[in-house]
Amino acid sequence: MLSKSRSFVQKIWGSARLLQTSATKCSDNLFVHRDTPEDNPSIPFEFTAENKKRIEAIMSIYPEGHKRAAMIPLLDLAQRQHGWLPISAMHKVAEILSLPNMRVYEVATFYTMFLRKPTGKYHIQVCTTTPCWLRGSDEVLQTCMKKLNIGVGETTKDQKFTISEVECLGACVNAPMMAINDDYYEDLTVKDTEEILEDLSKGRKPVAGPRSGRFASEPNGGLSATLRNSFLLFSFGKTCCVFAKMVKVKCSELRTKDKKDLLKQLDELKTELLNLRVAKVTGGAPSKLSKIRVVRKAIARVHIVMHQKTKENLRKVYKGKKFKPLDLRPKKTRAIRRALSERDANRKTMKEIRKNAKYPQRKYALKA
Repeated sequence: MLSKSRSFVQKIWGSARLLQTSATKCSDNLFVHRDTPEDNPSIPFEFTAENKKRIEAIMSIYPEGHKRAAMIPLLDLAQRQHGWLPISAMHKVAEILSLPNMRVYEVATFYTMFLRKPTGKYHIQVCTTTPCWLRGSDEVLQTCMKKLNIGVGETTKDQKFTISEVECLGACVNAPMMAINDDYYEDLTVKDTEEILEDLSKGRKPVAGPRSGRFASEPNGGLSATLRNSFLLFSFGKTCCVFAKMVKVKCSELRTKDKKDLLKQLDELKTELLNLRVAKVTGGAPSKLSKIRVVRKAIARVHIVMHQKTKENLRKVYKGKKFKPLDLRPKKTRAIRRALSERDANRKTMKEIRKNAKYPQRKYALKA
């Protein structure tokens, strides 16, 4: 029994030692800093004059006692200036915020967006999470590695490109995608990836966004909708735009139409409003919002005219009769309404009337 317990304790101790050494190896890649010729505290770091003005503007946002909240913006500013985030830049940020260096280390090592190793001019981040993987992100990653002749986490010899394999970047509706610096390139194919890398290598900046022409998560074949003959659904590439003749509807013109024509026009305006909303959501022109307002006003005018025509017909029916519907009775003027409201405000309840009758108020106050 004693031998069994001894062997059990030895196994636990051995596994604990292995866990300790493995944790040290992992932390060396994640959190622990090691001085290198290009990254050590002896290398000075200073913000440029332009960035110093930006720092003043950033610091002015935060009240006294809460300046440390500017740590992430300042670290991002240092990374954009230097291309990556050396330890001397972290020390500079700690000096500006009057914080211990460890507080800045904690933030810089927590967020993966802070690059603590030298990175190329173009940081290529290929998303390989499930949606992108199902849509072919592996081929995109292999194309980048083959085209640049480097692996994941490596930088080209000319310090121009760095490849990283990352988790979700929040553009699943346009998978597969990759981020290059601050730009997203979506709906990628092998050919698209090669063209993007070719443009960047020649100093040209490719247009960011979906390469297929999609705007959001609409089908690859584009949107489809049932429209009336008076409207045209025009598909430009794979982005759908609705074009309709936008004419402001006047009440004077509507009054000349009968109820049947008004109902037909109301139905057409509602269809037009629906199509404009669909086009706005799926990447229509910015003017769609103003067109929506015009159509909504036209619908309101049609409703007003229809209501007026209904009242006119009722007046003809009830003309000369003693009893009329409430809608046809004359409206009270403002003076009458004001007098009635004052009367209601001064009106006393029966309880107050009985109280005043039983306990009449004295007309004159007694002098002390």
